[in-house]
Parts: sequence; structure tokens; C-alpha cells
Amino acid sequence: MSLPSFLWAGELMQAFLLICGSFLLGSLPFSVWVARWVSGTDLRRVGSRNPGATNVLRVAGAGPAALALIFDVAKGALPVVAAARLESGEMTMAFAAVAAIAGHVVSPFLGLRGGKGVATAAGALLVLSPLATAAGLVAFMAVVTWTRYVSLGSIVAALIIACWGTLSIAAGKDGRTAVLATMIIALVVLLRHVPNVKRLFTGEEPRLGQKVKQA
Repeated sequence: MSLPSFLWAGELMQAFLLICGSFLLGSLPFSVWVARWVSGTDLRRVGSRNPGATNVLRVAGAGPAALALIFDVAKGALPVVAAARLESGEMTMAFAAVAAIAGHVVSPFLGLRGGKGVATAAGALLVLSPLATAAGLVAFMAVVTWTRYVSLGSIVAALIIACWGTLSIAAGKDGRTAVLATMIIALVVLLRHVPNVKRLFTGEEPRLGQKVKQA
């Protein structure tokens, strides 16, 4: 094997390991573990039954919810940062971001089930597309402050990020792989919120701070 071929094979293996590691890290159900550690409850059986920081807030309080949120954001950001530090290229960074979200949504630790992916997506996108993420975060905070619906804020933020990506591609800017990954992640978040949309229309969606009937 020639030296260039050897180097190419090494880079391919590095990218493969990064993507697999991103999926594994993303699949770690920190919210479930934090809730179980703090209150001894299974987050999948109480509150909204969603394994995410918002449900931790409902069943365990602000402190544990903040801890779960930090972990979920970190597991989205760290794989993309690692890919960037290793100079693996934009495509590997994009795949690492998508893999982390996929791990969170279909976690093998939870029987191939998972959360909505909002916090993990925010962490990944903050590194991959900081301007789009900042715009989405502002919209999220505004909507949640106004309506007290975390799900609605997440949906609006995802729509803004997806639109930002569409406009970036239309403008012919560089970094199309990262932009496409950003749009895929936003689409995943939107699809994960379809049940929330139905509850919003029927008036059954819980607001932030509202107690949810436990199972």
C-alpha cells in the first residue's frame, strides 16, 4: 500500500470511529440517569414520559433539569468539536453532528427510543452553524417566554434554522455540507414534535412549569 493510500485509509478509519463515537455519546440518556439518581424515578414513566431536560424539570426540579440540559447539550457539541480539532473536515463534522442527534433519538440504552433531540441538536448546531443556532435560540426564548410552551419554542426555532439553511444554499455560500446537516437536524427535531403539534391544537400540551399527571 502506497503512503498516500495508507494516509487516506487512516483518515477514513478516523472519520468512521468519530461518527460511531458520536452516536454512542449521543445515545447516553443523561436525563433519565439524572432523574433516577436525584428522585429514584424512571423519567419514561412519569410526567410527559419524554426523556429530556424539560421533563426532568417537571419531576425533579430546576437543579437536576439544568444538569441534564448541560449534559445533553455537551453530548451534541463535543463530537463536532472533536472532529474540528482533529481536522477531519467539514463532512465528518456534519456526520458527527447528525450521528449524535440520531443516538439521542434512537438510543440503544432506551430500547431504540429517545427524546426530542432539542438540547443535543442545539449543542451540535452551536458548533456547526453558530449564527443559525443563535437566531433559533432567540426565537425559542421569545416564544417560550410569551406562550410558556417549550415544544412550540422548539418548533419555531427548528423552522428558523431550516429556513436559514435554505437561504444559505440559495445564496451560494460555502459550507454546503454543514448547511445540509443543519437542515437535516432541524427536520428531525420537527418530526419528533409531531405529537406535540397535535396536543397544541387540542389544548392538551403542558406549559412550562405546569405539573403533568404522573403514571
